[in-house]
Amino acid sequence: MIDTKKTNRVMPKGGRKGGTIYPRMSLPDAVKNARKLVSKTHTSPQSEAAIFAVVGAKGPQGGIKMSALKQYGFMEGDKTSHFSASELAKKIESSPDDELRPFLREAALKPPVFRKIFDVFHGDEVTKANLSKGPLSLKFILRRPMTAWKPTYPQ
Repeated sequence: MIDTKKTNRVMPKGGRKGGTIYPRMSLPDAVKNARKLVSKTHTSPQSEAAIFAVVGAKGPQGGIKMSALKQYGFMEGDKTSHFSASELAKKIESSPDDELRPFLREAALKPPVFRKIFDVFHGDEVTKANLSKGPLSLKFILRRPMTAWKPTYPQ
């Protein structure tokens, strides 16, 4: 007789494997999508399909964009409770352009990888040599280049 019992796969110890998680959307693009999100969810939280329409993509690409909005702190919720704009996104939408700076700073420093880089280089002049040494000293292992974070170098 053949044993047809299924065995459950057990995940290995140590948790998630892979590189550092970072938002795969630039902050200006995320702010544009956050403004759309606020206008879409101002009455009630929306389903994942409605949020896909906000970010302009479905499937895995839509999930990546939604993840970026969450990492910047612009979106709250999950598939069961639906998604809505966060207080930070609402503040950005309602603020005039000259008062945006503190909210943008808060959003830019929400992702842990950007916060760690900021903490390392805060108050220092950042040269290309220091920038290449800093993340390595923090033991960041990035499998893909950080396209969402574009540093400005002093002239």
